[in-house]
Amino acid sequence: MRSPSLSPTIRPALRRVGVAAAALTLAACASTAPSAQESAKTPPAKSLAETLGFATTPPEPAGFVKKTRPENLEYMAVGVTPPPRAVKARTPDQVKKLEQELSATRASNNAKAK
Repeated sequence: MRSPSLSPTIRPALRRVGVAAAALTLAACASTAPSAQESAKTPPAKSLAETLGFATTPPEPAGFVKKTRPENLEYMAVGVTPPPRAVKARTPDQVKKLEQELSATRASNNAKAK
């Protein structure tokens, strides 16, 4: 049963809009990548978003940025246990001695400030 709210002149216009939208969607899905290797790296949704203007590809970093940053930043992945530390933890006696040294330094600095 047809919807009584749409007039006979609106139906063909809606049909044309639907066909045009489908054609634009198919045209946007067409590969415009310069090489097959690059298109293999780029997900289809991102290339579609770039074509429609919703996403961009970041520009190449400036020369000074390339020179100052290492190639591999070696970030530790989330959820990975860090390697054991090379320095061993202080003993309770070493901690007390350090606390006494820091307290003495604080007292010396407070005396100099007065």
